Amino acid sequence: LWVHGPAGAGKSAIMTTLAQRLENENRLGGAFFFKRGHPTRGNAKVLFGTISLQLAVNSPQLKFRISQAVEKNPTLVRRSMGIQLRELILRPCTGLQSPPWTIIIDGLDECEGHEVQQ
Repeated sequence: LWVHGPAGAGKSAIMTTLAQRLENENRLGGAFFFKRGHPTRGNAKVLFGTISLQLAVNSPQLKFRISQAVEKNPTLVRRSMGIQLRELILRPCTGLQSPPWTIIIDGLDECEGHEVQQ
């Protein structure tokens, strides 16, 4: 799902409501809301570490898999975003026997660096 529109159209409000609804239904794997200029929420480098932490909190099976990945490579959170995505999210979720989770990323246009947005 991609929600787009002009600034002030209510996209973040929609995504916040969706996140709350999914959380109530135990279907929210994680959510990250970018905010321009914020020391952490404006920095895309913390995105996958934050999402993986939320996934680990929501699933004991994922907690084990993500913990193994970090124990194997403690510097993962300082690696490239591509490596973080692969090692903290994609690999741990591969073959997972659980209902599907939803991950919400809001305000991608507000994160630092155009290359990161891609």
